[in-house]
Amino acid sequence: MREFIKMRLLQNILKEVTQKYDEFIQEQQDIIDLTFEKAIKDPLTKLYNRQYFFDFLQKALEKLKRTKQKGFIIFMDLDNFKTVNDTLGHERGDTVLKDFSRILTTHFRGYDVIARYGGDEFLAYVENKDKETIRKRLKELNQIVTEHFKTLRISVSCGISTFPDDATEVQDLINMADNKMYENKKKKKTKR
Repeated sequence: MREFIKMRLLQNILKEVTQKYDEFIQEQQDIIDLTFEKAIKDPLTKLYNRQYFFDFLQKALEKLKRTKQKGFIIFMDLDNFKTVNDTLGHERGDTVLKDFSRILTTHFRGYDVIARYGGDEFLAYVENKDKETIRKRLKELNQIVTEHFKTLRISVSCGISTFPDDATEVQDLINMADNKMYENKKKKKTKR
């Protein structure tokens, strides 16, 4: 009988130690997950951050070189965003950025990579599409954004660069998409 009680006590102690160990391991994993999330995501928009995008794009381009496929970099900038920040305040500007991020998340496919580049500039990486389809989707995006932010007169200007047609290096592709975005922004201003 005494041996039975000892065994029960040992089993209970072991069960308690195992439970505490499992809780400790889960807490450590939660900390690791949170730290990783903070390292790759923009804290305001919850989109990927600039560094993650660069790292991802470098690997994606290596894959595209091997598979001989095309990839597209889209550079996006919110038109008239500065006016919102200057007249309505940064809190309202933050709300605009969060809303725009949600629009991007629903507009692009789940496996496209979207990042906040900085301020009101955003990047997206898309593959396995043709440029005309992307242009059509960006026109739709601009209509959605213009309608959503009608009272603030915000729209989006976009530029596209293509791997390997336009460039083969990450920074060159981003710079080219950025330049094309500014060309589109200038065209919009001259049409007004």
